[in-house]
Amino acid sequence: KTNYGKIMTMIYAIFGIPLMLLCLANIGSTMADAFRFIYCNICCSYCHMVKKRRNLRALQSVEMSHATSSSIPHSSTTTTLTSSNPQATTNSLEQQPTPNVVEFVDNLSFDYRKVTIPISVTLSLLSSYLILGALLFSEWEKWKFLDGAYFCFVTLATIGLGDLVPGKYIESTQVEGKQIICALYVLLGLSLMAMCFNLMQEEVRAKFRRLGNKLGIIDDPNYW
Repeated sequence: KTNYGKIMTMIYAIFGIPLMLLCLANIGSTMADAFRFIYCNICCSYCHMVKKRRNLRALQSVEMSHATSSSIPHSSTTTTLTSSNPQATTNSLEQQPTPNVVEFVDNLSFDYRKVTIPISVTLSLLSSYLILGALLFSEWEKWKFLDGAYFCFVTLATIGLGDLVPGKYIESTQVEGKQIICALYVLLGLSLMAMCFNLMQEEVRAKFRRLGNKLGIIDDPNYW
């Protein structure tokens, strides 16, 4: 309420807000990598397994056709080489994998960092978090569900109008614990929003990159 308090609040906000945004950006990037890894191992595992099986069948058919076509004309040469130096022939076959095998092994590698999360998934995650907070605060504060959702939205969006403040209907013995839970909800929610913005930004970039490739505007798929 004093003039010095107001000045110190402004100075604290000038340095504190950028520092908080920097921390949220780093936390959001880390959470985005973790969520992308979980999404790839849970949601994309079946698609990746189908792709591996398809590649394996294609590899087997190519290898069988290659072995059939190459065994007949070179049978005499193979017999001569095997009889003259069988150990060298075995070592050469073991040390020289066919290009198809190398290509198949490369296809097995699955980099989760290259996977983009659909925007619908990130929006569903944000909506679920807002609904969870709305249910929590409407139960604690005896608010309507719309009031709880409104409070969670304006708080996580950093609007903070202050027309709804929790703490009215919380018993004095439970104030500290529920205030800590409220602070953790806000902190986790801000980090979650930073993560979702990071994931949506990557998805939008990937869509524009694919559109540019189709239109012939860019040739390099890793242009951005």
